[in-house]
Formats: sequence, structure tokens, C-alpha cells
Amino acid sequence: MNRYELKDIDCILAMSGGMDCVALLHWLLENDRKPYIFIKQFKNNKIYNPYLHKCIAQIKNYYRVPIVYWNFEAESNKNGFADRNRTLEHKEKMFEQNDFRNVFNRKNIVQAGIPGILSWSMLATYINAMHPWVSEVYWGMCYGGLIERNDMKGDKLWDYNDQGDLVARNTTLTEPLDKSNYDGRHKDLFNGALATLRSIGIESNFISPIGYMTKKELYEMLPKEVREMVTTCSHPWINDMNDLQECGKCNKCDDLMLVKKACEEW
Repeated sequence: MNRYELKDIDCILAMSGGMDCVALLHWLLENDRKPYIFIKQFKNNKIYNPYLHKCIAQIKNYYRVPIVYWNFEAESNKNGFADRNRTLEHKEKMFEQNDFRNVFNRKNIVQAGIPGILSWSMLATYINAMHPWVSEVYWGMCYGGLIERNDMKGDKLWDYNDQGDLVARNTTLTEPLDKSNYDGRHKDLFNGALATLRSIGIESNFISPIGYMTKKELYEMLPKEVREMVTTCSHPWINDMNDLQECGKCNKCDDLMLVKKACEEW
């Protein structure tokens, strides 16, 4: 039995199954919060979706929380990220099919099309519109560093340059991220989403309260059994035993290896 029901939620949490999001879920529950936990998934991803479902099922059962899957229909661009225009078209259709057809405004929603963040933030806006008593949207990331604070090896903010190519820039935080200290790209994106919610009388905020911590600190925050449940690979594959397996080569796998070594677990 879940520890709370969806009708009792008091915040929203964007979930990917990764270490940052699961650590944030742990933090919220430790602080007696009841998040609406949602996961966006791409349709027809026949390898990653089963891998995601396997990890999420374990997390759901451990914490006894309701988790809601949303299918994401936007096609990927050449970089493998959700295409900005298709993302907006999909979300616009979603708003129009319900009671918010006069709310969605592309110009209002997004000036910055940060890949990855764009898709879940639009979905979070829609979910918040459906739950007007909620005033906080939480999202997990790691801008503090990998092993040491400010080691410049934490999460990077991926963005498009003027030529439409994907580039990464380092972003370092030393305190919780909220509307008081959004950087330029977050500010453009989130303020547009929040303006959309304000237009229907909802005062909300996007918050990342532990995003200033290192990946090692987030890892250590989790109970040992949960550390083995999180999604840790961008490109899982099916081995000869027909089991899903981490690739051991992608950035996520490399980061986890370094964190485990630092924690003397490797």
C-alpha cells in the first residue's frame, strides 16, 4: 500500500529514475512531503523503456509511492534530444484537448529551448494546471560537482548554439536553485512556464533544493539498497542471457564508477 494517494499530493516531482531525482525523492519524503511523481518516456523505445520500468518498479515498491508514466510523442532531433518544435506542438495539443486551450502560449512558455528540461517542464506545467493547489515543482540535478564541490565535473547544461548544434557548458551551484537565482536560460524557460500558470491563477515555482550538492553526496544520501535501483546508464543493452545490462561506457556509467570508487565501493 502506498504511503499516500494522488489526491493528497502537495508538490510535483519530475522523475527520471537517476540518482539526482531519486535522492530528491528521498529528501522530500524525509521532509514529509507528498509529491506527484511523473516520468516522461519516449514511445517505442524498446530497450530503454523496459530498463527504466525495471528500475522505477523497485524504487516505487521501496518507497511505497504512486508514480505516473506519461508517454512522450515528440521525435528526437539529430542530437538525440527532443526536437523543440515537436515538443511544443505535442504540449500545445495536450493543453487544447483539455480545459486549458486558452492558456498555452508558445511565446510565453519558452524563450529558451534547453534540451531535456524543455519537455519535462512543459509536462510539469500541465500537471500543475491539473492540480491548482500545488505551488512547488521539484527537479533533480547535480550542479555542485562530481566528487568535490565545484570540481566542474557535475551536470552540464546542454544548449543549442546559433547554428543549432548541441553544446555543453558548466554550471556550478553553491546553494538551492529557485526563482531568486535562476541563470539566464533557466529564467527564460521557467518564467514562461510560471507565467502560463499565473494566467489561470496558480502561483508556483520550480525548485532544486539539493542541486548544489555533489553526485557523491547524493549517492551517500541514499540507503545502500536504493543505490542499486537507480538508472545509471544512457545506453543499456540486451546481453546474451537476454537480460538488460548497463553499457559501462556512457557518461552516466563513468560517473557512477568514479563515485563508487570515491566511496570505496568499487
